[in-house]
Amino acid sequence: MNEEKICQNHAIAWRVLEGESVLIDPSCGTVFVLNSVGSRIWELLETPTTANELERRVAEDHNRECEQVHDDVEHFLDTLRDRQLIQRVE
Repeated sequence: MNEEKICQNHAIAWRVLEGESVLIDPSCGTVFVLNSVGSRIWELLETPTTANELERRVAEDHNRECEQVHDDVEHFLDTLRDRQLIQRVE
């Protein structure tokens, strides 16, 4: 697992509406809608954290083992990285 700290790209505007996070990338006007689990991860990314910590928190929230959520969390983080919605913290 990765110990690199990551956080939200602070250029992204967002708001929670009816339990889902709506993210807007102002540089291109693209809108992203996250489900409740994605929204929880997004909220946790307000503060620099690691993928390990995110997996632990998601597993805890859903009464699962970290191994059970690892692939889903990593895939979600890869998607956020690819879309430049999160950034590495130095």
